[in-house]
Amino acid sequence: GSGHSLPEKQTAPGRNSFTTHATVLGRCLAANNRQLYKNLPSYNDEEIAKEYSIISKQSLEKISAQNSDVFTTVSEITGRECTQFLKRVPDVVTHNGFDDSFVPEGDRFNEKRTKARQKLKDIASHLLGEEISEDALFLATSGRYEFKNKGIDLFIDSMGELNKNGEANKEIIAFILIPANHYGPRKDLLFKITHESELLSGSRFLTHNLHDPEMDPILKRIKVAGLKNDKTEKVKVIYVPSYLTGNDGIFNMTYYDILIGMDLTIFTSYYEPWGYTPLESLAFSVPTITTTLAGFGLWAKKNVQNSARA
Repeated sequence: GSGHSLPEKQTAPGRNSFTTHATVLGRCLAANNRQLYKNLPSYNDEEIAKEYSIISKQSLEKISAQNSDVFTTVSEITGRECTQFLKRVPDVVTHNGFDDSFVPEGDRFNEKRTKARQKLKDIASHLLGEEISEDALFLATSGRYEFKNKGIDLFIDSMGELNKNGEANKEIIAFILIPANHYGPRKDLLFKITHESELLSGSRFLTHNLHDPEMDPILKRIKVAGLKNDKTEKVKVIYVPSYLTGNDGIFNMTYYDILIGMDLTIFTSYYEPWGYTPLESLAFSVPTITTTLAGFGLWAKKNVQNSARA
């Protein structure tokens, strides 16, 4: 975006465009528990930028939007932020998407789903110290570690409530696939997996070692929600704080190769300009839950024929 701030005579000939996938102020306000959309018309961009010490970021974004020949954003809801904070209405809303040619089909799809479910079952069994039933329900949330914005807090709270109210008629294993400040796979878990040992000395929630676990918001919220991963509980939570690129040391499978084994994904985002994660889930035939505060959620509600199921 910095090139848009140069005087016209210093720029290369031709036209330029600027696309924003979020706004600096929108993300900041949402993360700080402010009523972003309800109070959107009342926010002064300069005052908010000063309050949160993000003047330079906001200024660069605003200048880039105002000086570009074509200004676009990824969803209608983010377009509202642009109009208020950047003082320019986007020329075009370019909804996000991706080429789904990498999604397996037919027998290959079934093979990869079976393999993923077996891996999820094996890891859960070793971590929790108990056999996982064949009909266990595998749930997941994933994405960037933005505790409030991505609705990680709501996901954990809902699992805690489901565990307390006793309404779960199946065993539920909820995976939190959120990269965090980890330092490699847990050696005790790895030893148990490779040697079929009965001993597990550490956490029954974590698959990887985490720096300062006592300060981690996810682990703290799991405790507050009353989730203990006891054998008597119907709902168990497994926290995977590593990028799933195929060599994390525990799963050794990519995110997509694990996603295909899920029964449901849940993305209760408060701030989500578009939201690739629910879109990816649907591409792999995994039912998903999103919100109408996400760009994709709003698009689905508007464009899916049976909007009650969108």
